[in-house]
Formats: sequence, structure tokens, C-alpha cells
Amino acid sequence: MHPLLSVLLMVASAADSAPPSISHAPVRRIDPDSALVIKAHISDPSGVFDPSVSWRLDGESVFRRAAMVAKGPGDFETTIPGANLRSKSVEYFIEAFDEQGNGPARFGNPDKPIRVAIASLEEMAGAPPAPAPASPPTPAPTAAPAPVAKAAPPVAPAKVLPPAVPPPSPQPVPAPERKTVQVPLAQSDPTPSVATAAKTTVAAAPVERESRGPVVFGVIAAVLGGAGILVVAAAVVAAGVVGTVLYLNATGMAPWSQPAQKGVSSVDIQVSGPSPAE
Repeated sequence: MHPLLSVLLMVASAADSAPPSISHAPVRRIDPDSALVIKAHISDPSGVFDPSVSWRLDGESVFRRAAMVAKGPGDFETTIPGANLRSKSVEYFIEAFDEQGNGPARFGNPDKPIRVAIASLEEMAGAPPAPAPASPPTPAPTAAPAPVAKAAPPVAPAKVLPPAVPPPSPQPVPAPERKTVQVPLAQSDPTPSVATAAKTTVAAAPVERESRGPVVFGVIAAVLGGAGILVVAAAVVAAGVVGTVLYLNATGMAPWSQPAQKGVSSVDIQVSGPSPAE
């Protein structure tokens, strides 16, 4: 380098104490999934050093830094991919130094960054935003149904009991008849003898009859049946005794028809009734 030129540069550098100047057209809106391209023109007499873009998504507090690349004399550019811009908006600012270390020069700043809106798919299609869902109509109050009176349950007819049947009145028990049976005895010996009259009296004991109950009637029937059997048995015995006496008297074998032995007193039996001759 010519010594004169070096001297001129040294003089110019010593005189440069201002930071670079930055001119930029801010980006206000981008499409979703589109890259954000930021361009700026930066100049300084001593040269531009380390131009960059600081950016952050909506809601973030820390900025990220992206270096700018020279595209021509004083023209610088940087690109932020759309995949990194998943948000409603993005904010950025530009800064640069010169070769003397003056700066930083800024377009925008951390307190007031440039805001870029990211359009939604509905806005890109030009369709109006979907209306808010209408609230369902409030149903009109319905009147409560009138209470229905319940019919009274049918009354069961009263039961009529049959008239009570009085128990049979006790029948008077007739007194048993008393019969006297006289049996005539035949007399074979003219000798007066004492005839005995055999008398059999059959009487049925009075039986009281209960006024109620089939058991009592059964007992009465049993008693009456037993009494009849006794009467028949007594009649048979009496007939046998009478027949025996008549037989002994007719054959002369009766003890009272024999002559009295010594030491034996005779017994006179008087039999009432008609004689055999009659």
C-alpha cells in the first residue's frame, strides 16, 4: 500500500467516532410456516462489523441472535426458517458495530422491538372468522300437571255369619221297665213240699245321656248294648235253671223228693203255680 494512502486511512479512522447507520423497511406480517427474511442497509466510514438480528416469539422473554450476511456494498440480510416461527407473532431488532468498535447501532431495541404478525389459515383464505356457537335456547317452563285424585278402593261387603245352631236339648231317658217272670214247677210227689218261686228281675240301670257331643252318644250306645247282653244272658240262665228243676222233679231225682236220711233234715220246697194235673 502506498504510504500516502495508509496515512489517509489512519487520519480517517482517527476522525470516526460514530456508530454505523442502519436503514431498514420493517416486516409487519408473514404467512404461517413462511420464513422471515430481514434486510437492512448498514454503512460506516471505517466499515461495518458483526451486523445481527435478535428475535423472539410471542410470550418469550429472551431474544435469540441470528447473524446477517453481506449481499452487496452495505446490504445485509438474514433468514429465520418458518419451522421456528410456531406462534401468533414474532419480535426482532437489528444492531451493528463498525471496525473501530463504535456502537452498537440499532434499528429497534429490546424494549421496543418490531412486531411481525403471523397470519392464521382463516385469514389467508379470506374467510370470516367462525361465529361463536350460539347458546341453546332456554326451554320455557312447563306447568306442573294437576294432581289426579285417586279413586277410593272398593269397600268389601261385610260377611254375614250364619245363625248359630243351638245344641240339641237332652232327651229324657225313660225309666227301665221291671218285669217279673214266674216259672211254675211241676210237683210229682203228693207230699206237700215247699215250692220256691224263682223270680228274675231284670232292670236296666238308668243311664244319663249327655246333652252334647258325639262321644257321649257313643258311650250311651255302648252301655245300652252291654245292658241288653246282660238281660239276654240272665234270661238264658233263668231258663236253664227252670228246665233243670222241672227235669229233676219229673224224674224223681230231685233231692227234695227223696226220704229224709238220718242226720239229714228234709227241706220242703213249695212251688207255686198250677199242678201237672191241671
